Amino acid sequence: MPYAWLEQTRPGGRILTPWVGGGDGRGHLLALDVDDTGTATGRFVGDSAFMTLTGHDDPTWTGPCTERPDRDSAVDPAELADPTLLSVLGIVLPDVRIATHVDEAGHLRAQAWGPDATYAMAVSDPDGDHPAWTWGPHDLWAHVETAAAWWHTAGRPGSGDFVYTVTSQRQFVTFGGADGPRWDVPV
Repeated sequence: MPYAWLEQTRPGGRILTPWVGGGDGRGHLLALDVDDTGTATGRFVGDSAFMTLTGHDDPTWTGPCTERPDRDSAVDPAELADPTLLSVLGIVLPDVRIATHVDEAGHLRAQAWGPDATYAMAVSDPDGDHPAWTWGPHDLWAHVETAAAWWHTAGRPGSGDFVYTVTSQRQFVTFGGADGPRWDVPV
């Protein structure tokens, strides 16, 4: 969000804007109230899912993976088809795109793309195994697993449970108040 919008809004004014982080790229509607210090805080008040927001093309699907999996996923990739979890992953992993689809064998496949040429994929297998593959400079799937585990531990919150803050120096999202977890948003 451009900080100039805050500078052009009177204290007490409200900014209502679409916002897209990571996740599946559908985005959220964000309502921010500007205070007299030049800071804006607010919540995600809905989805902006009519169509993918401009500049967020759908990733390309890969074909069947013939390499041996790196490991078994700690999270069932089928969980990533949950729109609430995908929405939250878009907030806590704002620069990671995640998509799911059913492959030619009938298994749900989840894929994740990072901005630094990282890529990960996991498959929900009916026998209970969830093979996972990772490519690139770090284990992107570990970030997805950690965020999904946090979501479960936090009681499966929805996007409206998060607070978005914009200052002249940074933007970040918090959960559970000032002492709760905080995620910086790339600007």
